[in-house]
Amino acid sequence: MQQPKNQNFPLPENEQQRLQELHSYNILHTLPEKEFDALTTLASQISETPVAFINLVDSNEQWSKSCVGTNQNSLSRSESICHYTTLDNDFFEVKNLSEDPRFANFDYVKNDPNYRFYAGAPLITDSNNAIGSICVLDFKERSLLDEQRESLQTLADEVMARLELRKREYELQQLVGFKDRLLKVASHDIRNPLTGIMGAAETLQEDDLDEEDQSLLNQIITEGATQIDRIISELLDTEQVQFGQIKYQPEIYRPVKGLKNIISMFQFSANNKGVELSLTIENSIPPVMFDKHKYERIVTNLISNALKFTPRGKKVNVHVCYRSNKLVTTVSDDGIGMTEEILQHLFEKKESGGRAGTNNETSYGLGMPTVKAFSDICNADIKVSSTPEKGTTIKVTMPAPKADG
Repeated sequence: MQQPKNQNFPLPENEQQRLQELHSYNILHTLPEKEFDALTTLASQISETPVAFINLVDSNEQWSKSCVGTNQNSLSRSESICHYTTLDNDFFEVKNLSEDPRFANFDYVKNDPNYRFYAGAPLITDSNNAIGSICVLDFKERSLLDEQRESLQTLADEVMARLELRKREYELQQLVGFKDRLLKVASHDIRNPLTGIMGAAETLQEDDLDEEDQSLLNQIITEGATQIDRIISELLDTEQVQFGQIKYQPEIYRPVKGLKNIISMFQFSANNKGVELSLTIENSIPPVMFDKHKYERIVTNLISNALKFTPRGKKVNVHVCYRSNKLVTTVSDDGIGMTEEILQHLFEKKESGGRAGTNNETSYGLGMPTVKAFSDICNADIKVSSTPEKGTTIKVTMPAPKADG
């Protein structure tokens, strides 16, 4: 999720959650629609103003879903009046913009079209996040009547009702798609490790197995179960992110212990493929307060991806260090790398699945989109560098304040 650039305006306390919910409606930069234009026209008529908007306030931009009396459809958030409507989730009115120091120097106040009056009713979600407003403007100083303000707020509620309905319809379509994807995975990706588990379990029933054979078969069963769990978690995580159901949930976490467990989980499959998997801890890492589940899912997906695209005889390394209250985790490999075209679409969900690994390992194309979504939720930064036939390095820098005690 993009953070505000060159910020010179106040932010609401719930900014991260507000942006996450705004994006969940998938409404930004969509085409004009009559149902929203009708509400904007009605706002203009009720307030008796020449100009009206339905505006959505993103991280760095105010974007108009609908407008009446002008053809302006976007401007910088730093010059947005509707931004102030989102701060307190309350009706916002300015009788004369040219006399308000917050807005007097805005270009559209000082110059053509010389707006003077503004009134906006916030678009408030069910989670009490204001994602924008339905607003009206005039070229002369004035104020609204109480009944006009109430009517504007009613229109704002109607805008949100329509956005919520569209969101539910979209989620229903996605749920149907998820069912189809789950059936495909169950018939292919899950069947392979399940066949291995069943074969190993059947062999374990034989009487002439020595301890080494039994240990190997147990490892096959454990690895197969882990692989199935990873596939299902990947699918569920992806869909929950898409439906906006995953929130940031910090807790006390010991990164070194968690990373050692993750490495141990992948060690058998790495050995079986002939890839050297290692963990490097650069300095002392204290217990931290952040989202354990999302961090471990990020690292798990990165290691899985690195092993998939690293051939026999090569290496995968996980390097971790703690600097300035941030946990820096770098997963690097000397595998087949990626072209510039693949890099450009790395974090996009692939409906037809991802590319095959060096041992023809299948991929459903969900791992890296999950990494990006979870990183955004955790306010983490991702940097990727890759060279074809030389390898890939992915560094994730995540805020991780020390845990008290």
